[in-house]
Amino acid sequence: MARLTLISFYLLLVGSPEEIPFRFQYQLDVQYAVGRIHFATLDEYAAYARSVVAAERDGVALARKIVFAGVQHPDDMATARSLQGLVQPLAADLAGHPQRGEWSVTTIAGAEATKDRLSQLLHHEPPALLFTASYGVEFDPIDSRQMAHQGAILCADWPGPRAWQSRAIPSQFYLSADDIASSPSLHGAFIFQFACFGAGCPREDDFPHLSGSRAAIAERSFVAALPQRVLGLPRGGALAYIGHVERAWTFSFSDVRGGRQIETFSSTLRRLLFAGTPVGMRWSSLTNVMLS
Repeated sequence: MARLTLISFYLLLVGSPEEIPFRFQYQLDVQYAVGRIHFATLDEYAAYARSVVAAERDGVALARKIVFAGVQHPDDMATARSLQGLVQPLAADLAGHPQRGEWSVTTIAGAEATKDRLSQLLHHEPPALLFTASYGVEFDPIDSRQMAHQGAILCADWPGPRAWQSRAIPSQFYLSADDIASSPSLHGAFIFQFACFGAGCPREDDFPHLSGSRAAIAERSFVAALPQRVLGLPRGGALAYIGHVERAWTFSFSDVRGGRQIETFSSTLRRLLFAGTPVGMRWSSLTNVMLS
């Protein structure tokens, strides 16, 4: 006798991408809203579970505040495009939308998007939504910092490619999991990081056509440390962290001629914030992976 199996539209994968590969998650995401959590300790799983249950049972006390943080480095075309072609028009679109209601919209742009400013924001004045656009720091597989710092937010403190040239980038220029103390509460917050490796890193290059071979870019696939940290905070972590596995591209918000196309981002944020649409329904199709 045939047996009917029902699968929920909202799926949460629990485990490392070595146990449940990213590619399996990508394939599921064609038809389902898929998220993933993976923590190093049971305490972090428990802390995240408590945050979700508390939000469902008691609601969220955070003010209706949206903060866009767009980094732009001197002499750098990529961050200029992400700030001017994504962050600023996206913030303007939400700020001017007739359904905005009580939501406030703030933009931290260019040189203001420093490590200290973002750290202060997360530790002392967390918004309901923090949207960042920047480079994600990248390390070679043999670098001992890769697991802990890959995908960290490269802040405006970095003086840009011409001034810094090809020297190694020290941790004072980027915001990583190591910079987030255990004391703050981000309960109820959502974080969207537009940056390479912001959500994680596969073991092999997902874009072999660029180099001509499917080279190993990490010793093993892993979820980035920064989202693990902010989701698993002991006093209450963020409810969702949305980001990219592997590299992020300007084609996400511009066409082949450089024309702006941000409607996918805009409609996603409007539905989430102004209409109360579940985060998984919109963002799992927008990004490579959603951690929630």
